[in-house]
Amino acid sequence: MKVETCTVNGLPALQRNSDPGVSNIACAGIKLRFGRAPNPLQDMRAQARRRHKSTNFIRLHTNTLTKYQYGTWRSYVISVFFSYFCTVKTKRMAGNDCCIKRSAIILGAFMLFFALWYFNIAVRPFEDSIGSSRTLHYILNYLLAGLIPTGALFLLHARRDIASSMGLSHGFGTGLLFAVTATLPMIAGYAVIGEFDRELSADEAFTWIFIAGMFEELVYRGFVFGQLFRYARWGFLPAALLAALAFGSLHLYQGHDPVSALTAFGVTALGSIFFSWLYVEWNYNLWSVIWLHTLMNLPWIVFRVSTSGAVGDIGANALRLCTIILAIGLTVAYKRKQGLPYRIQINTLITNKIQDA
Repeated sequence: MKVETCTVNGLPALQRNSDPGVSNIACAGIKLRFGRAPNPLQDMRAQARRRHKSTNFIRLHTNTLTKYQYGTWRSYVISVFFSYFCTVKTKRMAGNDCCIKRSAIILGAFMLFFALWYFNIAVRPFEDSIGSSRTLHYILNYLLAGLIPTGALFLLHARRDIASSMGLSHGFGTGLLFAVTATLPMIAGYAVIGEFDRELSADEAFTWIFIAGMFEELVYRGFVFGQLFRYARWGFLPAALLAALAFGSLHLYQGHDPVSALTAFGVTALGSIFFSWLYVEWNYNLWSVIWLHTLMNLPWIVFRVSTSGAVGDIGANALRLCTIILAIGLTVAYKRKQGLPYRIQINTLITNKIQDA
């Protein structure tokens, strides 16, 4: 590049080069002389064909550039602008299309799972072999119906990334410590105000405490909410509400009349939203909500503090509220100690706009 000072009557002025093979940019008395550069239109079209071969959007806007004569600084600026504009637009369109496909896979797999599990379709051929074991019935029902969400995970992620996409690859001990600390009010309080259920069998206890807590969080937190929020870019509210509606519907049977059934639905749906928030703020650690759900079920069932399912009386709900407040406090302390920002913000309520989610 050669720099020349050009003046008219001793003052800086613009100059135009007569050589058609040289581009001029002259301002404030400085003339920049560039050698002949590659055609930017040709490079832009090559990149567009490689990235979006079938995108009419690129072809529409790049064709409009042909009316400009290349070799001048104006055409170069215009080509750069259109190249950037088209690239950003097509990336956004491709991202939206990918989110729609992921949403369809997740929702389709969940609807099939819910139908198979709720109506015991998958486990029905094995009922004679299972007998009266409630634990075997629940485990087999979840495993067979869960083959559909598992297949969806293989469509959405590489095999090595499935565990991390669910939140199972880290935080086992951290989640256990968090859950034990948070549920201390319930465990200690229910031991005082409740009565140990001597009629509770080991089969029922294992099913309602461990099997329910683990598999419900795997499906409704890790798969439904987690995949929609993290990878389909749904906002926290729509993803959490969908999971809460499905989760709450599982507990309608705990009511003996319409009012108590709706109460059980509301309590469990709100609990589902709370677990979704904890799951996100604990860095997508699914073990934290698995252990919390399990250890909240433990004193509720063992000490028989409620005869109406998930609703409970005033004393039981007061101690449950203490556990919720303590869990929130532990989460706030964790975020401050780690110096981490809150992931549930204004820009993640309707659509998830945080790219590192």
